[in-house]
Amino acid sequence: MVPLSDGNPTRITPYVTYGLIIANVLVFLYEISLSQPELERFLQTWAVVPRQLTASFGDGTVAGSYTPVPEWVTLFTSQFLHGGFLHLAGNMLYLWI
Repeated sequence: MVPLSDGNPTRITPYVTYGLIIANVLVFLYEISLSQPELERFLQTWAVVPRQLTASFGDGTVAGSYTPVPEWVTLFTSQFLHGGFLHLAGNMLYLWI
């Protein structure tokens, strides 16, 4: 089942939704413009890596890893990362509806 519309009419313009869709598309376009090594470094920095996230609740260190941002930040930033065009399109469709 693919949603095509919502039965609840709205009277206001969803500027936040527009902004989120634009931000997601821009991040995805940036992702696909990167070379493989750059993409791996980008994902290592901004995606949620479960081992690093759970270790950050302890003493905050993971042997052999370094990220320039705190691990909890990746819980937010990973929401803007998508694995491919269909992943992005599906998520944006449901966000729009």
